[in-house]
Amino acid sequence: MKNTTLVNHPPAVAVPEDNRPLVAPIYQSVKFSFDDTNETLRYQRGEREGFFYSRNANPTLTQLQRLLSCSAC
Repeated sequence: MKNTTLVNHPPAVAVPEDNRPLVAPIYQSVKFSFDDTNETLRYQRGEREGFFYSRNANPTLTQLQRLLSCSAC
C-alpha cells in the first residue's frame, strides 16, 4: 500500500483474549466492509448480522441502545 492509503486503512491491532478492554471501544468508522459481495448481499437481505453504514447502526450505538433499554431492569 502507498503511505497515503495506510492513513485511511491502518493495520489492525490484535488484542489478546485475556487482555480485553474493560469498556467497549468507540467505533468512529463511517463504513464497514464485508469479505465479499455475497456477504454484503446476505446482510442487505437480513440473513446475517453486521454493520454497513454508521448512520444506520454501529457497535457503539448498539451498545448504547441495549444499555438504555435495560435502564429500568
